[in-house]
Amino acid sequence: MELQGKVTDSLFEPHMQKRERLLQGITRLLESDDRIAAAWLLGSLGRGEGDYLSDIDIFVVVLDAYFDAVAAPKDSFMGTAGSVLLKQSVPEVAPPGGAFFHMVYDSSTGPIIVDCYLQESSVAIIPSQTTVLFDHPNLPHTEEQLSWPLQPGLELTELELDQRDLNMCVYSIPHCIKYYVRNPWLEDTPDTDRIGRLCSRFGVASPSFNLESFERPEVKLKYIRDFVDCLDSLLPHARARGVDVPKETIPSIRRFLAVFEAFVDAQ
Repeated sequence: MELQGKVTDSLFEPHMQKRERLLQGITRLLESDDRIAAAWLLGSLGRGEGDYLSDIDIFVVVLDAYFDAVAAPKDSFMGTAGSVLLKQSVPEVAPPGGAFFHMVYDSSTGPIIVDCYLQESSVAIIPSQTTVLFDHPNLPHTEEQLSWPLQPGLELTELELDQRDLNMCVYSIPHCIKYYVRNPWLEDTPDTDRIGRLCSRFGVASPSFNLESFERPEVKLKYIRDFVDCLDSLLPHARARGVDVPKETIPSIRRFLAVFEAFVDAQ
């Protein structure tokens, strides 16, 4: 399906350029890794329909003998392509027998989202509506768009739950801004349920996020500002509990938020 309300505003062009440079770096890194057999783009970039705020959705095929090592959450097989703010394993949405990671990279214009699917080469098939980055073993193709049911989630420890909730709060901010810029009438918000749970577990009062007159840009902007401020205030508590939060996380988000503020002011 073609994107509605494609983002081509010049304010976001530098961010798109940073994304393209990151994608080039990821591609070079993967293609030079002897453990990686193939990779292709999914989503709007894979269909050739992306805009300035499209995320990088990448499917990475790993030689079977190396899959467990590459798919380990602590492996940094794509880390050296840029500064990683978060890498969150989400096995529920992984392809069968595979793995899936939400990743967020830092840049001078703010966070860049990379959603990464991994699968063993012995079962991989290249679907339709993709852009193949490289394919060393000449994998089979299909005209179908591949899909799979949700996989069972893992039982998380308290620390893992804190890490996942905080990571997903970070992830939700650029994700929300992207969809709002594409369609200001879309009621998409940062993950206030997760931030509320974090406040409860950390023993911190949870702020009230008010979305009256939601369609007004300045209301949505204030909502996101309040969310970022609340998240920033939680970081000392998170770090004290052992949650890994790179120091550039909030500055990176605020850089992206500043571009969004300029976009709202220009409307």
